[in-house]
Amino acid sequence: MDNSLLLIYSHTSYMDILIPSLFNLKKYTKNIKYSLLINDDSEIKNKYTNEFNFENIYIYDDNMPYFYRLNNCLKNILEKFVIIHHEKNVFIDYLNNEYLLNMVVIMENNNVDMIRLSSSGINNTPTTEMIQMVGNGEYYYYTNQPTIYKKNVLISITEKFLNIGYRENEEYYVQEYVKNNCSSYYINIPHHSYNYIYPVCCTINVGMFFYYNEFNIKYITEIVNEYNIDTSKRGIKN
Repeated sequence: MDNSLLLIYSHTSYMDILIPSLFNLKKYTKNIKYSLLINDDSEIKNKYTNEFNFENIYIYDDNMPYFYRLNNCLKNILEKFVIIHHEKNVFIDYLNNEYLLNMVVIMENNNVDMIRLSSSGINNTPTTEMIQMVGNGEYYYYTNQPTIYKKNVLISITEKFLNIGYRENEEYYVQEYVKNNCSSYYINIPHHSYNYIYPVCCTINVGMFFYYNEFNIKYITEIVNEYNIDTSKRGIKN
């Protein structure tokens, strides 16, 4: 996957889950390039210099909005495709490189600008087709969930809304822009369930550990036990 990069977005206030997320990324992925976008890399450099094989670590200005941070970083990335991955999505099994590569080929050879790696927020009628286009009547043409983008398409989206923050980037006006200007697809695997292509668990929601269902409870419990995380510091959302 020489023309693809996994970009991990994080903040030092999420260091308690970022470090476990990075260790699991290292454990469960191979032959994939990854970089980190964060507000301050001093702790990473001081404690974990030899642990993670980042292509680059990009530093963003904490005073600038989320889309501005992404846009500024994307312009320095050479790869044609980028997976946006927030640290709260922790790998729980091995990444399916073959299928991921196949999706990149589909994007390269067809009019596909983005493929989200879950069906979060999608209400389309389930079908046997693994890759589906987000249809009329849907809302989430753009999502914070892990997604493969044509880098230049994501640059154009963030360029259009440079002042948009993280909590605002799924708002109606962003969705309408993506709906009218981009081709948005998703892989047809239910959200918050085991995803054999991109097997991650969304561990945090609105800043709290996300005990949403049995799947989340099982894997978050395993993660916090393995890495000795004190969930009381962040709290739990049921």
